[in-house]
Amino acid sequence: MPSISRRRPAAKSAFISRFRRPLSAAASGLLLSLSFPSAGLWPLVFVALVPLLVVLHRDSPGPADTSPTPRGARWAPWIAGIVFNVVTFWWIVRLPAHAMTHPWLIFPGLLALGLYLGLFVALFGWTVRLVRRRLGWPVLALAPIAWAASEWAKSSGTLGCPWGNVGYALAEHPAWIQGASLVGAQGIGFWILVVNSLVAAAFVSRRWWSRAAWAVVAVLTVWVPVQWGMDRLREPRPRPIARVALVQPSIASEI
Repeated sequence: MPSISRRRPAAKSAFISRFRRPLSAAASGLLLSLSFPSAGLWPLVFVALVPLLVVLHRDSPGPADTSPTPRGARWAPWIAGIVFNVVTFWWIVRLPAHAMTHPWLIFPGLLALGLYLGLFVALFGWTVRLVRRRLGWPVLALAPIAWAASEWAKSSGTLGCPWGNVGYALAEHPAWIQGASLVGAQGIGFWILVVNSLVAAAFVSRRWWSRAAWAVVAVLTVWVPVQWGMDRLREPRPRPIARVALVQPSIASEI
């Protein structure tokens, strides 16, 4: 009996060690999807990527570290991207089957879309890890730049798909996105990743005062742009505002 009791904690520890990274990545993908307007949990966008960033921070070796990257950490960004895109684009399977030439392709098509768009999240993770390995730059400092670059790549070209860019999670809150007038939608995504990185830094810090400092900086990084956006919306507008209407007709998918 004592030998069995000793094996159980060891087996449990091995299980956690093996699946901790993929599960953390999947959690980031799920939380990021829930932050979009369909779910309405938009504040999650500022912390959704923290589990993935913590994995990248802990398992990205520097130039002097010769240890290999753990297998689970290597694929974690792609797992996060797949989960995020499959959950976000789940509405595709609800399209009317009678309007499809081959209805059976709906589920494989959703999986293929998740795999393809997830590659850009994987590109983000691999870029961060490569720069960390070659130049030794901190992962959490690189993350906002690499994410903005990966979203730009995803949104460009013939197969460009800007759907799912993190900045759109705040689309229903004008005060939070006023910065787009200065830095564009990609800049809003960069800002969101900066906040996620600051929260991740607070999470991985070992001293309480360091955690508190990172948390305060994260709160200020959110509060200052939002306060500026609220002030901007309250500004008087002496010139007339042009009113524009966009109409999307309700056309059956058969047509």
